[in-house]
Amino acid sequence: MLDLSADVCALTAEVERLRAENGKLRAALKAPPYNYPTLGLTTMEARCLVALHEFAPNIVSPTEMRDRLYGVGADIEATSKVIDVYLCRIRRKLTGVDITIHNARGQGWWIDETGRARLDDCTLAGEV
Repeated sequence: MLDLSADVCALTAEVERLRAENGKLRAALKAPPYNYPTLGLTTMEARCLVALHEFAPNIVSPTEMRDRLYGVGADIEATSKVIDVYLCRIRRKLTGVDITIHNARGQGWWIDETGRARLDDCTLAGEV
């Protein structure tokens, strides 16, 4: 009986640890990974920009962008227009920062190395 009680205590402690870790992971998923205070990006816009930043200078496909925004397996037809709207808003907000989001119709979006370097510089300087 003593061993069972110790096992229950150990499992209870592990459950509490996992719940705390789960809470941290959920908070990290909700928050934009970079701080873009002067741009006023929404969480979803920030996720789009982060995907472009991480993939630069390569193309981020519509499927990859959808997975970054909504999780693996989301309905691409329902979200492709929404992604276009996010990118349009981001482009508008990036006009003063000299970063261009390029589009390859049907293939996806990208920022070039210059844009990536500029985004790195701006992020570190607090401009973006």
